[in-house]
Amino acid sequence: MSDFRKSRIGLADAARLLHVPISELKASLLEEKPLRGVEAPKVFYKTGHKGWVFLAGDVMDVAERLQRSSRASSAGSK
Repeated sequence: MSDFRKSRIGLADAARLLHVPISELKASLLEEKPLRGVEAPKVFYKTGHKGWVFLAGDVMDVAERLQRSSRASSAGSK
């Protein structure tokens, strides 16, 4: 798994790992606002006009925080 964490992934794959629409991830990054209450993954580098590349490990860490945040809010509403 450590090899995948070092992999570079694009915007669509990052959004897929985070279980959010691409547009929501893009808006969070462009507006420099949290993604569903969690800091969005850092862009590793930009390619061309609109291409963003992330490290898979960074995206996985954010996905884990999103999952924990979602569980906590679900438990609090019961």
